[in-house]
Amino acid sequence: MEVTRLAQPTEAQVQRMLEIFIPAFAPEPGFRYMFQDRARRLQQIRWVAELKFELVQPKAEVFVAGEGIRGFSWWIPPSRSPFASLSQQLTVGYAWSPFRCGLRGFARMLRFSSQERALIERFTEEPVWVLDTIAVEADAGRQGLGGALVAAGLRAAARSGHGCFVLTHNPRNVRFYEKCGFTLKRTEALKGADINAYCLLHESPSPEA
Repeated sequence: MEVTRLAQPTEAQVQRMLEIFIPAFAPEPGFRYMFQDRARRLQQIRWVAELKFELVQPKAEVFVAGEGIRGFSWWIPPSRSPFASLSQQLTVGYAWSPFRCGLRGFARMLRFSSQERALIERFTEEPVWVLDTIAVEADAGRQGLGGALVAAGLRAAARSGHGCFVLTHNPRNVRFYEKCGFTLKRTEALKGADINAYCLLHESPSPEA
């Protein structure tokens, strides 16, 4: 499966990735926890995803697979922060979260993102690449796109002499990442919710590699 690195994705390519991201992540435990109103969930996910894309995509190493983009992955190298500052979040529109998601939804977002940030901070004390986002079009599943996208990022990280970190809230994803060479390092329950965070590491290559 051919994977291409996009040095600077066009607006059309970013929109294409957004189209893949929303249906791919709508069933994910994290989004189901944060946005519990089924009638509004897709709309809320789209809004949050648009803000996330505006913040993360410019600093990510972007890989795409499939003709016309059937899947993509975003990786944050250790030279760039995986986090956005408060001012950056406010600039893109996160201040509207209580209005777009409701007060309870906003509270769940804060709880979810606080745990996520704390875990990422813990596992990025040593320089690693962070797999921020990976998504594959629904009808392109089981064609090797996901594995190829992960492998491309792992190769890029290995060339720089670094390992990789990924956090997922979907237990089914754990086995996928383990097949890609990651090792599960920590499982942590989100307080007040029936959801776990799974932290996995792919070790940096040895000096002889």
